[in-house]
Amino acid sequence: MNEKFSNRLKTLRKLKGYTQKDFSDIIGVKQTTVSNYEKGLRFPDVDRLNQIANIFNVSVDYLIGRNEVENVIINTDNYNIVNKEDYRTVLDFLLKGNKDEARNLIMNIYNSGVEIEFIYFNILEKILKEVGRLWESGKIDVWNEHYVSENILDIMREIKSIQDNKKYKKLSLISLTAGAEQHNIGIKMISDLLEVEGYDVTYLGSNIPTMSIINAIRNKNPRVVAISVTISSNIESAKNIIKAIREVFKEKAPIVVVGGMAFNNINDVCSETEADFYCKDIEEIKRICNI
Repeated sequence: MNEKFSNRLKTLRKLKGYTQKDFSDIIGVKQTTVSNYEKGLRFPDVDRLNQIANIFNVSVDYLIGRNEVENVIINTDNYNIVNKEDYRTVLDFLLKGNKDEARNLIMNIYNSGVEIEFIYFNILEKILKEVGRLWESGKIDVWNEHYVSENILDIMREIKSIQDNKKYKKLSLISLTAGAEQHNIGIKMISDLLEVEGYDVTYLGSNIPTMSIINAIRNKNPRVVAISVTISSNIESAKNIIKAIREVFKEKAPIVVVGGMAFNNINDVCSETEADFYCKDIEEIKRICNI
């Protein structure tokens, strides 16, 4: 049977907000028939295939996997990722190695008009949290976690490359993770979204020597330096970076912001790290940038 048809039918049905029962009523078959289509146990005849393609406004070639890209019209009013947990469909694709299907699903959602911030925080971030939970519980191997993370980054790069940015705000920010911290997708998401908002963002990523951070500050003269820490053992690295910034730039030092899961159990993060602000989300960073 055609595995791509099975996967794409299930994806398109979910994007339209149809249950299997809803869809079976629409095309005039039993619910078990739709279930068998999606399991790859049955395949529709030519007339039924054309009917399905017309319902989803896609070509038959796309439906059966001959074409990889198709514009799909989605009623975003019916699309509720939080309640329906469709992010699990994307995760399931990735855990099975179907990265093209995962990418196509996300891009179809984006092309339907869903905001980049919603995709980042309500789909991609949920996937990352779930895959982290699966790894911690021993249900997947570390290579699965890395595979999912790398594909999430690829999807983010693609969306970011076609996203229209707002008017330049002339407010600059440098973002990075502390020390050997490898969990950098969260700060990358925030960096992307700030850039979309029109901020001048320099994203440095991970494993940046402190002296290189100082040189970047000299070169870019940012208003804000945002440091992300996920693992508590890297808090000390963040403190050393902040101390170096204070010693070199003194009263001309940029505003230093810290954030990340490593600080969840610390009562006074700013006293602990000597940062100016502790931010829990992108809106708090935006407010600080506009001080």
